[in-house]
Amino acid sequence: MFVQKVFSEREDSDKYCEKRLEKKTVKKSGKAAKKKKNISHQNRLQTRMIIVIVCLVMGAVIFNSYRIKAKKQEYAAQEAELELQIAEAKAEQKALDEQEEYMKTDAYKEQVAREQFGMVKKGEYILKEEDKASQE
Repeated sequence: MFVQKVFSEREDSDKYCEKRLEKKTVKKSGKAAKKKKNISHQNRLQTRMIIVIVCLVMGAVIFNSYRIKAKKQEYAAQEAELELQIAEAKAEQKALDEQEEYMKTDAYKEQVAREQFGMVKKGEYILKEEDKASQE
């Protein structure tokens, strides 16, 4: 009987422990489920935040690429204008070089002497027209 009583007490205590353990596991599983739910919610929130950040970065990159294309076109137009100015300057330089070469010749010196100083060669005469206003 004593043995039986000890076993029954032990069984009762085992049942009590099992019930208590079940309650703890139910509480823990409830907490674990809530914890798991919170973690899942946090993961979704983090994923959404990452997606928003990636979209913002992509938008900034696209905006800057269009701005860079516009600047590239502007610079191409400036380059064409500058090349035209260079070609004009080269043509002007060529004309000035030719004029300089002509000014070094005897023909130019003779022309200046005749036009500005009224000089003539031996045996030449200068004929001048009379003004109509001086005749009247």
